[in-house]
Amino acid sequence: MRICLDENVPDHVKIRLEAKGHNVEFSRDIAGSGASDRELLKICAQEQRVLLTNDRDFDRLHGVVHHEGILRYSLNQQTKEGWKKVVDGIGLIDKHLKMRNELQWPKQWADTF
Repeated sequence: MRICLDENVPDHVKIRLEAKGHNVEFSRDIAGSGASDRELLKICAQEQRVLLTNDRDFDRLHGVVHHEGILRYSLNQQTKEGWKKVVDGIGLIDKHLKMRNELQWPKQWADTF
């Protein structure tokens, strides 16, 4: 899966996702710092990247802006075990779901598989 990590995702998550075979970039590297949420979603769509974020602002753009998919995690998942679940959940999504124009939360990932 091609993934864009929003500015709020720690660096170590990129390493974990790449180790699982994903193509991962940070939002700051593909859109520059200061890009609006709308601009970032458009760039992600152009690059066919799903966005991983905890920013609720993207919830409002879902359904308004075409995108490759938004994966939302919660702040309580920012532990070693929580990040493991997020990374493992992304692996499940990659195998089972089409993400284009979808908004998914980790709880949904667990309920789906």
